[in-house]
Amino acid sequence: MVILVATDREVVVIDVERGAGATAHGIDGRPTCLTADPLVRGRAWCGTDRNGLFRTDDGGTSWQSVGLAGRLIMAVSASPADQDVVWVGTEPSEVWRSGDAGSSWEQTSRLETLHSAAEWSFPPRPDTHHVRWIACHPLESERLWVAIEAGALVSTIDGGRTWNDRVPRGPSDTHELAIHHNAPDTLRVSAGDGYFESEDAGATLAGALEKTLHGERAVAPDEMIELSDNLAAHRLGTEHHAGNRGGDQ
Repeated sequence: MVILVATDREVVVIDVERGAGATAHGIDGRPTCLTADPLVRGRAWCGTDRNGLFRTDDGGTSWQSVGLAGRLIMAVSASPADQDVVWVGTEPSEVWRSGDAGSSWEQTSRLETLHSAAEWSFPPRPDTHHVRWIACHPLESERLWVAIEAGALVSTIDGGRTWNDRVPRGPSDTHELAIHHNAPDTLRVSAGDGYFESEDAGATLAGALEKTLHGERAVAPDEMIELSDNLAAHRLGTEHHAGNRGGDQ
């Protein structure tokens, strides 16, 4: 089994059986986010700080640039429902889609047209905001949820041609969103302004906790993925993966 670990400086490839690790080669720039592809064995994606997106198809041994150079990539998510579809979020807040494993890219409709966009702001850089997390529906390839830090949790059912703005009493500073394959309408949301749950795919969200920590954890019976402010780890070679970015920039 191979585990890929992204820090704020490099991606490390860990061979669990051998008990050895090495720095990944072929990634230019500082990693900002990392995710394993749930449909292609050995494939993973790594976003960087303005050096674009990189893809590996051999478990991290080699990486190739697949576009979006010049953009600050903050989130990446590979579709669990449609092979070769990958979504990328940037700062300022934009969402990009590729349907051919990164050979070409198309920006979705602009997020800034949403009514709540006038209130979006990232406190360390108050003149901007970014996409922190992208959660794909496990069965419907054009349905996803996008977390804007800080400002909103928005969603689309048509691949980003149109967007649904944040719902009343929903989170305004979403950090992560977990969806289980067997319960796709049940959302678990970790946010800077609390912990929220939804049983209707985000149409309504109920706050369960008033405050959460910056390190979050999502646990399912068959796996555990843990993320902290400066580390993201992904397991390759299994049937299901989850995750986006590695921490605040």
